[in-house]
Amino acid sequence: MKDTFSDRPLVTLTTDFGTRDPYVAAMKGVLKTQCPRAEILDLTHDIAPGNRIEAALFVAAAMPYFPPWTIHIVVVDPGVGTERLALAAMAGGQVLFAPDNGVLSLYLHQFPLDGAWAIQNRTLMRDEVSPTFHGRDVFAVVAGAVALGASLSAVGPRVTQLVTLELPEVRRESTGAVCGEIIQIDRFGNAITNIQRKDLETGWSYRADVGGHSGLQFAETYGHAPKGTPLALWGSSGRLELAVTEGNAARTMALTIGMPVTVYSAGRD
Repeated sequence: MKDTFSDRPLVTLTTDFGTRDPYVAAMKGVLKTQCPRAEILDLTHDIAPGNRIEAALFVAAAMPYFPPWTIHIVVVDPGVGTERLALAAMAGGQVLFAPDNGVLSLYLHQFPLDGAWAIQNRTLMRDEVSPTFHGRDVFAVVAGAVALGASLSAVGPRVTQLVTLELPEVRRESTGAVCGEIIQIDRFGNAITNIQRKDLETGWSYRADVGGHSGLQFAETYGHAPKGTPLALWGSSGRLELAVTEGNAARTMALTIGMPVTVYSAGRD
């Protein structure tokens, strides 16, 4: 493991902690104490509190673009202190530390698991482990030890079955319409759905219905319609998004997470 990291191992942090409280700062302090040469990069601390689906979507969309052997610590952990496992894992060339609650599962749909270990080696943790702050006392300190050269296999026993977090299923009606729902709303007010390109047949034009809004046209990108126009498009994650040109779709169209979305054919291209 010592030959796999650079002289300044890159460690990223993804949490639902926000930045006004001392939690993120404490994790950074532990990491720097454990591995002074580590470069720490904040990815986000704005995951909605306890929202595992939002965390899983973020991990799947962000982690593939990092250099191999980047260490990622993901702490969105409503079950902290319970019997849920704390994990160290390797997949897609990335080293991942997270609770075993599904936050890694969408990433692992893309990249097969090379190995996972339950963090149980008490000698690698802080002397006192708070039952409510494993981010500091377990994940940060153990990740720092690995960044310094400890083997992943040293953290504890190998795990072969991880908790899977499944998104709501997309349904196909007898009419051919594809039915999904909104699973996330980003800071621009774009509503991201569970419908992916693979769910629709190629060679057809489509329209989308959501809430009281029907017949939304598909556009190539946000600016391909007049200002204020509701539209549907394929976002960078490959999922169907509902947006308003130069506007906030969630606010303008009263969109909420869980709202049904129907996509239907409007004829051949």
